[in-house]
Amino acid sequence: MPSRCVSRPLSARRRPRRSRGLSRTLLAVAAILLVACLRYVAIDVIRLTGTQREVVVGVLAVLAHAALIWLIFLLAARSADAVIRMRDMGAYALDAQLVRLVSKLVAALLTIYALVNLAESLGVSVAPMLAGLGVGGLAVALAVRPTLENIVAGFVLFADAPVRVGEFCQFGDKMGTVEAIGLRSVRVRGLDRTVITVPNAEFCQLQLVNFTRRDAILLHARLQLRYETTPDQLRLVLARLRELLIRHPRVSPDPARVRFVGYGASSLDLEIFAFVETRDFSEFLAIQEDLNLRIKDIVAACGAEFAFPSQTLYLERSHGLDAALTKAAETEVARWRSENRLPFPDYDEATRRELSNNLDYPPEGSPGRPASR
Repeated sequence: MPSRCVSRPLSARRRPRRSRGLSRTLLAVAAILLVACLRYVAIDVIRLTGTQREVVVGVLAVLAHAALIWLIFLLAARSADAVIRMRDMGAYALDAQLVRLVSKLVAALLTIYALVNLAESLGVSVAPMLAGLGVGGLAVALAVRPTLENIVAGFVLFADAPVRVGEFCQFGDKMGTVEAIGLRSVRVRGLDRTVITVPNAEFCQLQLVNFTRRDAILLHARLQLRYETTPDQLRLVLARLRELLIRHPRVSPDPARVRFVGYGASSLDLEIFAFVETRDFSEFLAIQEDLNLRIKDIVAACGAEFAFPSQTLYLERSHGLDAALTKAAETEVARWRSENRLPFPDYDEATRRELSNNLDYPPEGSPGRPASR
């Protein structure tokens, strides 16, 4: 019983606005029809003449135009609500404030036209009035120029749509998620969870980088190996890394490259350039972690080591690089060379097709991966 008592006032407060808007629209139409009937009775039935006719016609014209202006604003509001309901698609919906502003501007223009028509019907000269309004409008426009610039820039943001609500972007030297695009400013939630408000005119002039709309995320890394790495070890590392990129199911094969790019101050430098097929940055970090772990395994399996800025002092007790692994790497590359299968400058198409997308991901032991029998 108490729940019913609470629900009734709530349902009364939530009565649809559409029914109230429809009743007001019908009332405005009825008022226009009533004025038309009164005009018909006064002119065609009673046949008023002289001053009485002019006064009655003038009063009825004023009432008719007032009802028409009321109807224009009611129809503009209902049209705006209809557009907002049709475009209601969550965070990417057309901004309701902008739609209502457009509807009000259209209603204001139609109202001006109705007032000019009323003045002409009453015999009032509108040319001096329009000239005065033009001069006054120019003065007001100069006074509110910054506000008008932001409003126009708001229209540009909605028409061009470089960013939408809910998208993560970089603007100037700041980054964040767009929370609202209003008539005067854009509100962005920064990385430190603060709200950044930028005027529309300034926001339009900034270089905008939309991270949400990218179709993949770039993986660009540089590996540094020790100078003691032999040429054949280096070839084996390059080949194994290229196989890794080809075999991994979440790495786009084109382009995916690993190249020996040069000699650093204390290292042999390898560059990895590939695109990870995901838009979610958190998922990208997980895939990048998996690749980094596999890269470390490959470097270790080839008997190579990562370099770091240091000075190496070799003593008699130092054993240097693992001789067995070094010999194994040289033997493997020698076998490739004898079989004309050196993957330099790149793998042939048959080998690429054989290697493509046959690496297990997520790796064994990860959550969600079926247990091996």
